Amino acid sequence: SQDGVLVYSDCSAPHPGQSNMLEASNRRLESPPMPNNERTDPAIEARLARRFERQGIEESSAHSQADAIKDTPAHKRRFSTKPLVFESRFESGNLRSAVQSGDYEYKLMMREDVCSSACGGSVPNCTQWFYFQVKGVKQGMKYDFSIINMIKTESLYSHGLRPLLFSKKEEASTGKGWHRVGEEISYHTSEKKFVKGGQLHSFQTLRFIIVFPHDDDECYIASCYPYTYTDVQKHLYRLSTDNARAAHFQSSTLCHTMAGNICDIVTICNCLRNAEELRKRPAIVLTARVHPGETGASYMMHGVLEYLTGLAYYAQILRDTHVIYVVPMLNPDGVILGNYRCNLSGQDLNRQYMEPSKDMHPEIFHLKRLLSELASQNRLQLFCDLHGHSSKKGVFLYSCDEALLALPQQFARRSAFFSLQNCTFKVSKQKQCTGRAVVYNEFNCPNSFTCEASFLGADVGGGSQCVHFNGQHLKNVGAQLCESIFEFLLPDKFQDIGAPHGWN
Repeated sequence: SQDGVLVYSDCSAPHPGQSNMLEASNRRLESPPMPNNERTDPAIEARLARRFERQGIEESSAHSQADAIKDTPAHKRRFSTKPLVFESRFESGNLRSAVQSGDYEYKLMMREDVCSSACGGSVPNCTQWFYFQVKGVKQGMKYDFSIINMIKTESLYSHGLRPLLFSKKEEASTGKGWHRVGEEISYHTSEKKFVKGGQLHSFQTLRFIIVFPHDDDECYIASCYPYTYTDVQKHLYRLSTDNARAAHFQSSTLCHTMAGNICDIVTICNCLRNAEELRKRPAIVLTARVHPGETGASYMMHGVLEYLTGLAYYAQILRDTHVIYVVPMLNPDGVILGNYRCNLSGQDLNRQYMEPSKDMHPEIFHLKRLLSELASQNRLQLFCDLHGHSSKKGVFLYSCDEALLALPQQFARRSAFFSLQNCTFKVSKQKQCTGRAVVYNEFNCPNSFTCEASFLGADVGGGSQCVHFNGQHLKNVGAQLCESIFEFLLPDKFQDIGAPHGWN
């Protein structure tokens, strides 16, 4: 390359038309750093190993192409430093290539979502999520990274958003896990182009400088706090083996994905053993991670599950009066691959609710069948799909009816992060195929919502300060959403007992 030396290329990345795209991606399940630095229970590891073995997913060796090319004559001629060793072939990882353009400068490209025009309705050039490993760093040096194929023209990186770093040595010595880093962050138009809708568009470049805290460290860099398919499995296993929660918690299989992964559905209520009573209850349906790169949705859903299965007063009443169905990860294949928006068919699953295909969109097909059944029995009382947002701050709701102001107002009273001004109460033409719109229009359920949480955070103190969200913030938001839903659906039973109390 005239711009530098290629030091990493993810040759295992799948391409349109491959028959078994998940195996072709050669992803290792479970990348090393865990959310909130949780230590893994050996029993959970054994269960996951058996489950993934049954699904035919094999672990690959974590070698980088940099091992073979870092000492080439071209590299020795051009730079005085050895290149960093990059790797992204692990669960949810995303980095297509790295080019060293200076002693401490790198130009990076993310891998685009797996897209296949033969499937129809594909989303081209979905590049927003990045997550990769670097080794061989030098302490105190300023490493300059430029990701040159960002897709969004507007980004929160222009308003204070910073990347995330996980340092294995830092975590071992201080307990500090994922944290925000980055100096001289800029987001600007790239020279690289792409074609969309028959027109030529420019990618954007995200540039940031990182000073690593330790020599020869193993570090991970990500756009948002990672939350993988493995993390979901571990959380569900922990809830199912907690005797206090298991009495009103049941995890089962909604369907199998295109790649054969299990898409889980959780049922929560206080009458799990009474099938006749269960069939009479009004239902609440909550979903998350239809878009793989919106990891904040999983942290909110983590908080939802903790709250609804816990000892909180309102949670107990909801379990007594309703049955709650939760799909914590609607797009497992996309999450495992490290996609930003699509599934293996190259399609945005949140645009397939009108006519989902059992083969191409099995998760949406089976979820819609459940929603249809509940609606036909006049039991579907509320639907809410959890997302992350790349250009707005705060937490906010989208609904389909301007009359539905109560739930946002109730949410705003509980959360300092909630933004009423960012809420929307209508459905644009391009959103008619989304879960929120189809549940509202086709199933005649007015209480159909999308809950969005910013990739960045929220302005607090009258806008004088911006708080970067972390995992705990978003889990608390999930609990606050549950209490707001309680007040919205059961106003006669509501008592103002303050903010959500310990939802563990």
